[in-house]
Amino acid sequence: PRRFRAARCCRNRPAACPDCADAAATWLGGQLPDATIEFAGPGEPRAVDAATLTGADLYVQPGGEDDVAKAYEDLGPGAATAITDYVSGGGRYLGICMGAFLAGSDPGLNLLAPADTGGYIDLADAVVRDDRDTLVPVTWDGQTVQAYFQDGSYVDGDLEGFDVVATYADGPPVAVVGQFGAGVVGVVGTHPEAPLTWYDEAGLATDGRAGNQAVGDDLLRRILTR
Repeated sequence: PRRFRAARCCRNRPAACPDCADAAATWLGGQLPDATIEFAGPGEPRAVDAATLTGADLYVQPGGEDDVAKAYEDLGPGAATAITDYVSGGGRYLGICMGAFLAGSDPGLNLLAPADTGGYIDLADAVVRDDRDTLVPVTWDGQTVQAYFQDGSYVDGDLEGFDVVATYADGPPVAVVGQFGAGVVGVVGTHPEAPLTWYDEAGLATDGRAGNQAVGDDLLRRILTR
């Protein structure tokens, strides 16, 4: 079976959002029922290091809160180098929300260079201008999808060699996939893995949840088959 390693490095820490790693694992398990999904990071049996990542088909960095520098620190000593080496050597990286920010460079893993990630709500034309949990319109596969949003990222800069999977309705890329060295990196600024409980707790309509997840399903497929 494929082996997938998901970092739960930020669970119950200041840079974490509640249940992000568990939600990502549940979503991945639904799409890849034969996969072995393991958690790694501080407080877990495995560290995020070269030994853990060896043989993994995919490394997943889930969502967090609003402190990129703290999330980067919480990866653990040597983790950034291990992840970068893993992807450049032929591994695959999926970054969701905070995981997308961490694929950028300030601070981050610099997996999208020369492109970078930025905060969507800081854009002058952003549909959402605050950090509340909400739905944001995303254009994917020629249709508008209501995506679950928690102060997420967009991708900016030169995306030559990358495929834009989805954009915010006003244009900036929200999900992209491309090469990094011999490996593949894919990021999404929204939360395709969001379970029904997140919608209920935020008082959001759930009738578009299938479309929201479809964006992530498409991104995952592209990462694994590129």
